[in-house]
Amino acid sequence: MNKRFIKRGIITTIILLSIGIISLPVYFIFSPEISNFFNRTDFDRKTWINWEETETTACLRWDMTHDLLKKYDLLTMSESELVELLGDPDSKNKTTYRYYLGMSRHGIDTGSLIITIKDEKVIEYDIWHG
Repeated sequence: MNKRFIKRGIITTIILLSIGIISLPVYFIFSPEISNFFNRTDFDRKTWINWEETETTACLRWDMTHDLLKKYDLLTMSESELVELLGDPDSKNKTTYRYYLGMSRHGIDTGSLIITIKDEKVIEYDIWHG
């Protein structure tokens, strides 16, 4: 009876590992994040600042965000350096700047770059999906 349980455990383990091995590549191939990888574009300050959302440019800021965060360490910037780089935010309050990113290539999902300011320094940033 013990051999039967051991055999069943081995078969179950093999089946679960097989499902995992097959599922992982399928996830990466069909994941919405992969489309962002193929649509990334270089950050261009002038294009970012002058961006207007149209049917053909709806994802442009979103596509530039990866390169922006790779090239510039926002956490080392002052408030004035941030505005020099990205222009005036689409909305702001005392501690938060919000830059609308447009469509995110995740269906009808849009996004924003949320930047937290304290003592005229950037202390945190986040990408908001919504």
